[in-house]
Amino acid sequence: MRIDDLFDYFELRTVTKNPFEIIRFRKCRDPQAELKVCFREGPPLFLRGDHADFHTFHRIFLRDEYRLEGLKTKPQVVLDLGGNVGLFAARIAAECTKLIICEPIPDNIERLKKNTAGHENVVIIEKAVTSSVGTLNLYLPKSAKASDAFSSFGDNDLLTEECLEVETTSLEQIFKEQRLEKVDLLKIDIEGSEYEVVHASTELLARIQSIHGEYHDVSPEDPRTRIDHFTKFLEDNGYSVLVEPHLKHPNKGMFYATRN
Repeated sequence: MRIDDLFDYFELRTVTKNPFEIIRFRKCRDPQAELKVCFREGPPLFLRGDHADFHTFHRIFLRDEYRLEGLKTKPQVVLDLGGNVGLFAARIAAECTKLIICEPIPDNIERLKKNTAGHENVVIIEKAVTSSVGTLNLYLPKSAKASDAFSSFGDNDLLTEECLEVETTSLEQIFKEQRLEKVDLLKIDIEGSEYEVVHASTELLARIQSIHGEYHDVSPEDPRTRIDHFTKFLEDNGYSVLVEPHLKHPNKGMFYATRN
């Protein structure tokens, strides 16, 4: 067992019943394989072999990449943009009273429903979130291990020419349909569309306490798609912002914004 695996094992042992099985699954190369993660409390979680699932699970449950432990108070209403297969949802669902998840990809939605089946406070919106209501072409990644998310930016080297047309909604529309007065935590992982979505929702920002998410510097020529411009925009709208660039990929990373 590698030293990293050993550290993960001891951490997993505190929250799961099958830590060693989880560690071994890291090396699984069978796309048809499935691992049932049995938590000491709460319903189980299911991971796919030869996908990004284990990597995402590691980021959310072991690294606490969305900094849920650092929140001053437990969020009551959480909005998850880019729910993928429900790993973030599985982490936060038991701690909030309402969790709204947006995910447009049919394969992901099937897994998402399976991974949130034990939580009655979950609402799933089967749409992509952009700045408007309509449709959008999303492009498949070349490798499931590279990313299980999709992107609307077809010129990315990681994408194939295969695309899927999906329905879209907006943050404003979600607030209306779900009758939201406020959102305690907005989680964003929507592959480069985070800037567009937040910029189009300026009037709603006063009703969102914290925004935690992954950022992607899409186009260096366009300041509106860069994290420095995005940080300034959030600060101008009453947030304190912390940015943590990815060590190996400086054009992306995590950001954490909290209202002052």
